[in-house]
Amino acid sequence: MRGFRDPGGLTREHVPAQVAGGRKLVLTCRECNSAAGSVLEKHIGPARTLHDFARGTLTVPIPAQLVVGENHIAVRLTAIGSTIRIDEAANASDPQAVQRVLASLGVNGEHRAETQIRLDFGTHHPRKAQIATLKAGYLAAFAMLGYRYIAPLKSVRQQLSHPDETVIERFHLALDADTPSFPPMTLAVGEAVGWGPCVIAKVRDDGVILPPPLFGTDEDFWKRGARSPAGEVFQFHGGNLGWPRTREYFLDD
Repeated sequence: MRGFRDPGGLTREHVPAQVAGGRKLVLTCRECNSAAGSVLEKHIGPARTLHDFARGTLTVPIPAQLVVGENHIAVRLTAIGSTIRIDEAANASDPQAVQRVLASLGVNGEHRAETQIRLDFGTHHPRKAQIATLKAGYLAAFAMLGYRYIAPLKSVRQQLSHPDETVIERFHLALDADTPSFPPMTLAVGEAVGWGPCVIAKVRDDGVILPPPLFGTDEDFWKRGARSPAGEVFQFHGGNLGWPRTREYFLDD
């Protein structure tokens, strides 16, 4: 949080990131916005692709390599339910290599060579993708609740500024996309077992936990969460506020 004399130093930022379907919502430092895109938000797409593949909801084909023996061909891969489909990527491989791969696979299984599928999910840093979600939740809560809410969250700002460091040990929540109490993208306020009063920010299948409004400084909140047993089923009771479409700043009135 810092002041600007020149409006040119500010830019309207997508919350969540544009790659996650966000819309321009709040004004942030141009330098910080650019850095977040290059350091954090570039990991959102690969993380989502990996998640969709694991869940069997990868309906948009991704590039992969089919490796049979010494032969490699480019393919396109989808995963729907328990079915994984592999299609040759048109004009992307040596035609002779394609023929050798098809011959090696065989029709009746005779003399079948060892087959590997190498998946290409792009550069993927799971924690940085999670910190990108933390940033989205922080900015959405700012848009809805205002400066009085985010001013004490020093640890959050430090974590966003230093993504290679572990400033906050636990903040990410793996939420079930089908959980009825959570819309696809929302802020919720309530109480979680082991954490006490809190704010939840959900972006599709990812969620982050944040301190409740007017909590004071946030160090004690994160210490409390660090004491909560790892791997324990997350239990939360509260109400959804929705995702801000404009800046509301409810606590600043």
